[in-house]
Amino acid sequence: VHWPERPITTLGRSRYSWIPDTPALAPIEETLEALGEQVHAGKIRHIGVANETPWGVMRYLAAARESGMPRIVTVQNSYSLLDRY
Repeated sequence: VHWPERPITTLGRSRYSWIPDTPALAPIEETLEALGEQVHAGKIRHIGVANETPWGVMRYLAAARESGMPRIVTVQNSYSLLDRY
C-alpha cells in the first residue's frame, strides 16, 4: 500500500509524485501502544518496521524508551544493487 510513495524508484522513472515530510497516518506513540498491547497479549513476539528511515527508527526507539513500550527489534528495508548510487 505504501510502496508507490517510495522516494527512490526501482527501475526507471516513477509515475507517482512523492511528497516528502508527509505526516504519519498515526502518531508513533499510538502505534507503539497498539503494538505493545499485542505483545502483552501474546499475539506477537516482537515489533519490526519496514521501509523506515534511520531518523524514523530513532524516533520509534526514543518513544518506546520514554513510554516504557516494547522496542522495535528489526528493520526490513529494500536492498538492491540497482538502487545504489
